[in-house]
Amino acid sequence: MTKIPCEEQKDIPLDTTHIDFDVVQISEGSRHYEPVLGSGSGSRTYLALYDRSFSSNSSCQTLVKYKRLNILNKMKSPIERKEDDIIMIIRRVTSSLNLSKNARERAINLFLKCARAIANSDRRELITLAAACVIVAIRELGHTAPVTLQEVINTFNANGARVNPMKMLWRLKELETRLGYKIPLRSCKDYVWRFVQELLKDEAIQSKLRSYNVNPEIYKHKLALLALHLLRNAENKRGGRRPSIVALAAIYAADRILAFRENHKPILTQRYIAKVAKISESTLREHYSLLFKSIVIKETYLAMLSKYNITS
Repeated sequence: MTKIPCEEQKDIPLDTTHIDFDVVQISEGSRHYEPVLGSGSGSRTYLALYDRSFSSNSSCQTLVKYKRLNILNKMKSPIERKEDDIIMIIRRVTSSLNLSKNARERAINLFLKCARAIANSDRRELITLAAACVIVAIRELGHTAPVTLQEVINTFNANGARVNPMKMLWRLKELETRLGYKIPLRSCKDYVWRFVQELLKDEAIQSKLRSYNVNPEIYKHKLALLALHLLRNAENKRGGRRPSIVALAAIYAADRILAFRENHKPILTQRYIAKVAKISESTLREHYSLLFKSIVIKETYLAMLSKYNITS
């Protein structure tokens, strides 16, 4: 390829994104020259589409590489450019959700395979498919990626990619029936450790624990273990209820039992849990009453009567 002199770079547009050009993957026998935005087969995007931080002070070598990559980007078909746009959205969504590199690469690879199998070039349908692929990647990671379906939809919407929840569920069903992907069901236990950490990280909660001479870190582990035990006992009663809310109800019940055992007032209130988890108090109260209230009564009130030999 002919080298471009530095003095000819004055007319190069500088409104593109900042890309790390230090490493460029060249695929032999193909026209794909890929600036590395992340390791793995999902890194196939030439130019990022959302950041405008390309600096006019960039070196001459960087500008030359940008011009070459810009020419190669224009050689791509409209469908490939749409796919690259969706891949960048997947990267932004997984980054916003603090998902691991494995989840990101799995979602991208799954999206590329499904997009070619379904062969639908409509951008809205591709975005819905991308959201479904992110959900599959999250489900496969289990408790290491405790993200709810609603959080995925909200993050896509916040990044300018509107997702219809019903269409996304239909796409998930299609991945199972038409393409043969097995999508694991979400378990309540996957959310326990995440919610325990979020609920006990507040300074006011930790101060309350210290006032009862309770170590916050030890209490955190005790609360998580007891909540998991309660979920194991209530597993057959859950039915079709949302696993994230059931996990919150189990944590609330576990806090009441621990408070009784350690002889202090409960740390968590329904109002506080509902505020942190962004759900209604009535929803949390309903799940607690149906699944865990009888267990809490047995572990606290009846245990107290038995301790003092009182007949109810």
